[in-house]
Amino acid sequence: MQPTAEDLQQLVLDGASQPNTEQAQQALDMAGAYVQAYVRGRGQRNGEWRDGVGEVVMSVAARILANPSFIGWRNQAGNFSMHRSEGFTGFTLAEQFVLNRYRKTAM
Repeated sequence: MQPTAEDLQQLVLDGASQPNTEQAQQALDMAGAYVQAYVRGRGQRNGEWRDGVGEVVMSVAARILANPSFIGWRNQAGNFSMHRSEGFTGFTLAEQFVLNRYRKTAM
């Protein structure tokens, strides 16, 4: 899968605020950089994401879009409270499982 900014906007369609195309593309670029760093440059072949890697890029980009400041906060007034997590703080176990297929490790 080759994720695009439009795909990412469609994925986060039901969120509180809708990102524009530029914000979505920046999130995809950041997510792609994180993935490429984790797999040490082996995430793409001929300019295309390898199997499963594009989906990881999409899910990481969605978490980046959810909270681009990477700062968690909580507001509470009586019984009402609102909490936002830090957004992307690392790969989930499922994402690591996919990326570890392509990660170059030391011998």
